[in-house]
Amino acid sequence: MHLAEVADYIQSKYGIEASYVDLAGQTLAAVTVPGANESFALLLKKDGREAVELKAGSLAKFLVAQPAFGPAVFVQDPAWIRVDLDNPALNDRFFYKTLDSAYQSSRPLEAAKNTADDRQEHEIYLLDDEGEDFQEEVIPKRPAFFKDSDFDRLLAEKGQPVIPEGIRQMQESYDYLAVPRRERNFYRQGMLMANYEDDFAQMVPINKQRPVYHDLTVDQLRSFFSWRTKFRQGKYKPAPAAYVYLLASELVC
Repeated sequence: MHLAEVADYIQSKYGIEASYVDLAGQTLAAVTVPGANESFALLLKKDGREAVELKAGSLAKFLVAQPAFGPAVFVQDPAWIRVDLDNPALNDRFFYKTLDSAYQSSRPLEAAKNTADDRQEHEIYLLDDEGEDFQEEVIPKRPAFFKDSDFDRLLAEKGQPVIPEGIRQMQESYDYLAVPRRERNFYRQGMLMANYEDDFAQMVPINKQRPVYHDLTVDQLRSFFSWRTKFRQGKYKPAPAAYVYLLASELVC
């Protein structure tokens, strides 16, 4: 795969043209959704090698383990990933679905309100030669990227459990345009998880002193919510300080 193909895909599908500049000894183009404050992709070329860096959010920790994927180099942010376009192991279909996800998560909230989710869409059937009556059907909504992807299958192949639906919905709700992003998302996600219960056997350590949900892996989230479930049932079990801090943050918020 080449950068020219990626740029053509972005222009034809999203109407966004990539404009390249020379910076720090390499050629790059930042791709931004119109109206957004942050880019969702960087197209990079240096020393004959081509790569794309994408804003992957909570999926970054999973994606970096996939063939031809890895941690971002140019963007110093753990929510970003790097895709080596020269790697023969790269799955084109998987890459473009990841690119689509980065684009969708970067769309401004105002634009999202005007999407098909808030309008009645119709599929029109033309009348045939025999004058058959006009027919109209609602087009089914396109499934969310996470539900229409290969991620669950890949997790299963690696022997990892599929993400519980409650946690999946909470992760999908993360708003990268919120200000302040960390606090608003913790409150929003906390409301979604207020009644969530889990039964995860492991007590997974959390090294971060003051975590929010977005900082944690799926196993850490399941471990915390399982501990919280037992705590609410009056079955207190000693836990790392980060667990207690997270519970106290929920109560305060």
